[in-house]
Amino acid sequence: MAEVAKVGRFTLDEHGRVAGPRVYMEAPDGFAAVKADIEAGRSTVVMMGPAGTPFNTLVLVAIQTHFAGWLGARELLGGVR
Repeated sequence: MAEVAKVGRFTLDEHGRVAGPRVYMEAPDGFAAVKADIEAGRSTVVMMGPAGTPFNTLVLVAIQTHFAGWLGARELLGGVR
């Protein structure tokens, strides 16, 4: 996979495929959820990103940000049970 962009634990290849932590990529409330928000124009990170920032970078920042919250919630809930 030839990497086009990388942010945190996520990369985007020249075919538009995103790679990241497997458990997040496969979770219904993980990558699929943030992808749906991005595609629907509901991602604040993508829509309000700094002018001049490459779109690919904004998308990966949105995914990395969602991942951080998703992972934190899982760790918090796992510690509460």
